[in-house]
Amino acid sequence: MMALNRLQPIYLLVTTSWLLRSINSPHLRSDLTLASYLGRPFRLCPDQDKMKEEIAVTRGKYGLVRRVYIVCDQDLLLMEGLQRWMAERNPPDEVKVISGSDHMVMFSKPLELCASLEEIGRHYCS
Repeated sequence: MMALNRLQPIYLLVTTSWLLRSINSPHLRSDLTLASYLGRPFRLCPDQDKMKEEIAVTRGKYGLVRRVYIVCDQDLLLMEGLQRWMAERNPPDEVKVISGSDHMVMFSKPLELCASLEEIGRHYCS
């Protein structure tokens, strides 16, 4: 995973040509036309000062809500390293991995996702 420069804003623009070259998933290819219409750059890391003042994420702001991050280990858009980096920056109560799942986990591994959600519900709601 590349090192992130804290001094420069980071933007991401996913182009349709990159999608065609990089992603060999029927779930993502089916949305390529829509992606080509909606594509625009977006910031990966919001303005840190503004975030600290306005939208700082703290345990206190979540109240009693427990959080679990589900890692999709075969996601070609949000690589596993980036997913884990995001979870480290805003730590959940637990990190689960659904092996073999891609960006659209509800289509690539629906039974595993449902089983994970059921297990999370039983563990944190009992």
